[in-house]
Amino acid sequence: MRSPGRQVVARLAVAMLVACSASPPSAASTGDAGTPFQTATHPSLASASIPDQGGPVLAHMKLVTVTFAGYAHEGDVQAFGAWLPTSQWLLDVGHEYGVGAGTSAGSVVLQETAPAAVTLTDVGAFVAAHVRAGELPATLANDADTLYVVYYPATTSVHVVAGDAGCLAAGGFHASYSQNGLYFTYAAIPDDCAALFPKLGLDATEFVEFDASHEILEAASDPYAFATDGTSVAAGPAAWRISDPSNPSRASSCPARTRSPRRSPTARPERSP
Repeated sequence: MRSPGRQVVARLAVAMLVACSASPPSAASTGDAGTPFQTATHPSLASASIPDQGGPVLAHMKLVTVTFAGYAHEGDVQAFGAWLPTSQWLLDVGHEYGVGAGTSAGSVVLQETAPAAVTLTDVGAFVAAHVRAGELPATLANDADTLYVVYYPATTSVHVVAGDAGCLAAGGFHASYSQNGLYFTYAAIPDDCAALFPKLGLDATEFVEFDASHEILEAASDPYAFATDGTSVAAGPAAWRISDPSNPSRASSCPARTRSPRRSPTARPERSP
C-alpha cells in the first residue's frame, strides 16, 4: 500500500494545466513557416459560468468497490474505496457541489471471469443483475446514494459505446441505472490505460486511483449525466452544467478538478468547464 505524497499530484497538475489552460502561447512563438503564431480567441475559464442546474447529487454516497478475482490492484482499490468517502479530500472537493462525507458500503470480489469488452449499458445491466441476485450490497430497491465502482482487469476493454477508442475515448465512465424499480449510480474503471499516457509518470495502480477519483467525484456531483435506458428518472436533470447554451458540455469535461487524492490529500482542485 502506498502512502500519500505530492509528487504524483505535481505531475498530474502539469499535465492537466497543459490540457485545460486558457493561457495563450508566447507572442514570440512562430508557425511552421517562421511567421508569427496567431493565437485564436478563447474565453477565460475564470469567467465561465457553471451554475447549479437543480439536479440531484449523491450528497452522502455509499461507495461499493467491485473487483474480479485475481485483479492486480485489489488491495489498493479496496483501501482506496474505504478511505475516500470519509476523507477530508472529498469534503474539500465536494462541498461546493453539495457532496459531503459518505460511507464505504464494502468491497466485493466477484468469483467470475471479467468479459473481454464492456460498454456503458453492459456495466449497468451487469451491476443490476448482481444486485438483484444479492451478490452486491444494496439497502433499498431505489437507493439514490449508492455508487458501485467496478474495476476491470487489463484483459477487459472498457468502452462507452461498442467500437469506440476505449481509453482514448473516455478512460472510464460513470452513469445511472433505472429499470424495474431499481436505481443506482455506477462507474467503470479500466486497467489498460496507464501505458497510453507515459508523460503522466504514473504506474498502473496510481493511474487507476487517479482515474477512479475523477469518476467518483463526477458521479457524486453529477450522477444523471448519462443513463442506461434514457428514462426521465435516470437521465436528468443534470446538477452542474455550463450555462452557455452553445456549449452544453458537462462542467467536468476538463479533469482539472480532480487529483490523485491519497497521494496529496490536501490538494485543492478547481471546477472547470
